[in-house]
Amino acid sequence: MPRIDVVIDIESHICPCCGEQLHKIGETVKEAFDVIPMQYRVKRIVRPRYGCRGCRQGVLQAPAPAQAIDGGMVTEALLAHIAVMKYGY
Repeated sequence: MPRIDVVIDIESHICPCCGEQLHKIGETVKEAFDVIPMQYRVKRIVRPRYGCRGCRQGVLQAPAPAQAIDGGMVTEALLAHIAVMKYGY
């Protein structure tokens, strides 16, 4: 299935402890099934993780967006599509 990436990043790439530039050390990827009417795809939510090489105090990452179903792999669009297909027709 085709995939689209939605990147949710932090506002500043400057370390709050020492003021040095943050460097990307990884990322968290959450995949969810999505639908465009009669076209299915996988929507990837990518949240890069950053760490400071200067002070090595911690890791910064943007918070995860709210999900329609906790721990689920579907978007609101797919849930609406399922509901309409089941109860609307």
